[in-house]
Amino acid sequence: RWRARLRHHLPRFDLGSIWAWFDVVPVQELRAELVRELGTRAHGDPRRPFTLGAALLGRRADPDRQGPPEHDGGGEAWLRVRRRRFSAGARVSAWGGALQPLVRATGDLQARAHRSLWLYGRAALWRLSDLEGEAIASVAGTFGVRLDLAAVTRLRGEVELAWTENEGTRLRGLASLVLGVLR
Repeated sequence: RWRARLRHHLPRFDLGSIWAWFDVVPVQELRAELVRELGTRAHGDPRRPFTLGAALLGRRADPDRQGPPEHDGGGEAWLRVRRRRFSAGARVSAWGGALQPLVRATGDLQARAHRSLWLYGRAALWRLSDLEGEAIASVAGTFGVRLDLAAVTRLRGEVELAWTENEGTRLRGLASLVLGVLR
């Protein structure tokens, strides 16, 4: 299947919030994508086990409304594999234009270790330019555990290790309890 979407976005900020500092800039985005699902469906699963996709992206914005508008464009491609006990994916994208060049590759893996215990990991590699045009590399990896306590309650914990050329190495941890509310 393929689809195209043109979106006009006009951000609105609450004047009493910290976000009121930003200008209200209309942005037009165009996205055309092609997605193909492959493989034989497992019994009871509406999805096929493999998904391939690609997209072309475009953006136009006029931040100062006095000079020429900004134009950006890019593309991305992805693959997702789904099985009963695990899911894995990879994505690559490239972007260029007024927002400076950007290239990224990401991957993720989620696996069921026990009936209600899931292990997951994510990795990302970025290459981008800062506002002065200097190229910066960034590498990050995350490992996490999710415990499904009930149908609407989850306990999560994750650790992320990240490195960038200008900031160095950072280690972060996060623990969360997710409570679903039923109406």
